[in-house]
Amino acid sequence: MFWAIILKGLSLAGIYFLISFGVTFHYGVGGFPNLAIGPIGATGAFVTATFIRQGMAVPGALAAGLGVAIILGILIQRYVVEPLYNSVGGGERGRIFVIYGTFGLLLLFPAILLNIIPSTMLRMRLPRLGSVEIMGFPLGAYEIFAIVFAFCLLLITQLALNRTLYGNRVRAVTQNPLLGRLIGIDVRRIYLVTAAIASVCAFIGAVLWGEIFNLDLGSGVTFTLYGFVVAVMGGLGSIYGSFLVSLFLGMTLSATSFLIGGVFEYIVTTLLLIAILLIKPMGIVPTRREL
Repeated sequence: MFWAIILKGLSLAGIYFLISFGVTFHYGVGGFPNLAIGPIGATGAFVTATFIRQGMAVPGALAAGLGVAIILGILIQRYVVEPLYNSVGGGERGRIFVIYGTFGLLLLFPAILLNIIPSTMLRMRLPRLGSVEIMGFPLGAYEIFAIVFAFCLLLITQLALNRTLYGNRVRAVTQNPLLGRLIGIDVRRIYLVTAAIASVCAFIGAVLWGEIFNLDLGSGVTFTLYGFVVAVMGGLGSIYGSFLVSLFLGMTLSATSFLIGGVFEYIVTTLLLIAILLIKPMGIVPTRREL
């Protein structure tokens, strides 16, 4: 039982981190949370699942879904997030406008998908890769991939932000976008690349969720809620904080599911959020934006 809880918790943590990464990265770089990131990833996953059901080869279906997610992410950043943020001169009011606008998209996406996707609930049906028995508990290949990819994403992101020229530009825009423009950094391009990266991670998280569990029209809303909860508890904009909270949340929900039943997962998540915010209002690892 102990190892079952640990291993299942790690796989959940990997998926939660991938989903929350979009919210965290958006806020960390641009200062505005994009609540539509969950539906963006879910829409790409729905496209992939639909094409696989229609007989398309899995690599082609994955490429199509990934392309849809990236295009949606860039379009929403370019024509929704930026205009809303700049309409009142940025700042706190701009962030509030972005929250309003992307929250509207969060509610709109399920209705749009209902009229486009033939099924309201899908399973990805990716190629079966078997499972590996660890400490007597079978762990699927895609669950292992979620764990490994989450760790790799954390390491690659930290290295890229701290050891590369582009990472230095991203950090400069994060700290002061106006100064970044003055020294010649294309801030809009940084924001668009950020949106694309966030969309890719949301898509991968949604695909893994659809393979391990199921996708339905409300999955995008669920992804955003989980992602936003993890991002808030970790400290908005803190990738390391989101990783720690994802790990803690995955373990807690795994233990809840095994010991008292999965129906209590949402209750446990809510109580954890309240408790952490009471103790650490700025999150576990607060960023400069929150201090």
